[in-house]
Order: sequence, then structure tokens, then C-alpha cells
Amino acid sequence: MKKILYIHIGNHKTATTKIQQFCQKNSEKLKNLGLIYPKVGIPTGSFGHHNLAWEVFRDKRYQDGFGSIAGLEPLFNLNKTLLISSEDFESLKPNNSINTLLNIASRHEYEINIILYIRKQEELLPSLIKEITKKGAVIQNIDLLISSIIRRGYLDFLNWRFWFNYKLQIKRVTEVFKIDKKNIYLLWFEKQNIIKNFLEQIFDPSAMEKINSKLVESENLILNRSMSNLSYKMLNYFNMICKNYDIDYSRYQNIKSILLDNKVFFSAEHDLLTKSQKQILIDEFKSSNASLINESK
Repeated sequence: MKKILYIHIGNHKTATTKIQQFCQKNSEKLKNLGLIYPKVGIPTGSFGHHNLAWEVFRDKRYQDGFGSIAGLEPLFNLNKTLLISSEDFESLKPNNSINTLLNIASRHEYEINIILYIRKQEELLPSLIKEITKKGAVIQNIDLLISSIIRRGYLDFLNWRFWFNYKLQIKRVTEVFKIDKKNIYLLWFEKQNIIKNFLEQIFDPSAMEKINSKLVESENLILNRSMSNLSYKMLNYFNMICKNYDIDYSRYQNIKSILLDNKVFFSAEHDLLTKSQKQILIDEFKSSNASLINESK
């Protein structure tokens, strides 16, 4: 039997948390079907193996107490399929810790397969703008932001890298994990059947039948509600003000929680991007996206 380590690396804003919560909640059921979703590397209050990604990328949030890559080794001895998941793997800026993971997998004769969810760029950017605003970003000029994304192929903010040029990302994935493109399972993000489409990359139809009953409730679960556009504008302005004033973290968090309250700052939804801004992203990535669709499994 082929031994496989699946690494789900996101991307961000593709319902990764929903997939992680399902796998953690149903870990015993998955184990009975031959898939281990480790407890090692999951920080308190989380569902994904973020501590492993933080170890790989020397993120200051890494803590030994949450478990390390070396702590995975006993699980490889079980000779079962393994799955680790964290959208923070998307950064793809590794240190030597990645070699620890690759060496353990090689030593136990495990093949590494990457599962990667990607999203249309014109849909991804508005969602990311709201997300990074929650983390303190100030968005002053969306046109300049789009120009930077097109030039570089990604958006960097704090410790995160968010990819927009997926051909470049896949090239980077093959370099970091030392695998062939055939070992990358590429999925286009849609709002239906997110977990089902993900698990179908791992399980055969007979195994899927045994977990289909667990999928319905989880597929309908909304973990991260998007902030209203009014909340976004208020928070973006507040972040701008904070650049000029010394506001302690706890007070910032308290004010932010009020600004994110949709009952207080409710507004009708409208696009953050203009039609022309969306079209620029569509035109820029149309060709590379089409080639990925043809190449994907």
C-alpha cells in the first residue's frame, strides 16, 4: 500500500478552517478509514496544524507546547495516510525545519502530495482586503495594490504571503517540497461541496459513502462571516487614525469588536472593487488560470 502524507496548504480565504474543523471533529471516523489527522501541531482553540507551519517559517507565534514537526514521527510509524493542514503554509518561505519534515517522510517511505485550493483573483482580493484590515492594514489606494499584486504575483502583509499568480505559486511549491507537479492536487474554490471535493482527493468512492452523512451539516456551516462594507470602511479609517496615536492593544481590540458588529454597522453589500479593477485582474490572470485548469487533476 502506498504511504502518503497529504499537506493542505490553503490557500487563505478558501474555507480552509471549515475543512480543518471537519477533520478534527471527525478524526476518529477518518482514522477508521485509514486517514490520521494529527493532534500534534494544533494550537489551543484552533483546528489546523498552524504550529507546524509557524515552525517551518520561523513565525514568532510558534510554541513548543503545541507540538513540533519532530513530534509527528511516531505517527509515520503507523503506516497510515497522514493529513496536515494550515493556510499558513501558503507563505512558502521555509527554513531548515522543512527539511526535517521531508527527511522524516523520506525515511518512512512516504510520498508527499499537496492539496491546494485556489480562488478567482477578482473574488479573492476583496475578501483579503477585509481580512487584512482586521489585522491592522490600511488600504489607501486599491489601484496601486492591484498594480503591486500583478507585478509581484502575490500580496505580502505581516507574516503572510497571499498568492495571486498560481503558476508561480505552484512552481514555488514544487521547489519547497521537492515534488513534481503531478503530486499537487489543485482545486478551484466554489461555495458548494468544499469539504466533499477536498476529501475526494484522498478517499475512494466507497470510503466517501461512509462519511457522506457527516458532510451535510458541516458543508452548511459558516465559520467566518464577512464584515459589512460599512464595517470595513470604519475599521480601515480607524486603522489609519491608529498610525498617529498611541492606542494600547486591548483598547484597539475593544474598539475593533464594535466596528465589526454587523448589527451596529450594517450596510447593504456592494463590491469593493470597481468593474474596471475586476477586469484588470481577470485579464491579467485569464491565460495562466486557463492553463492550470487544463493541467489540474
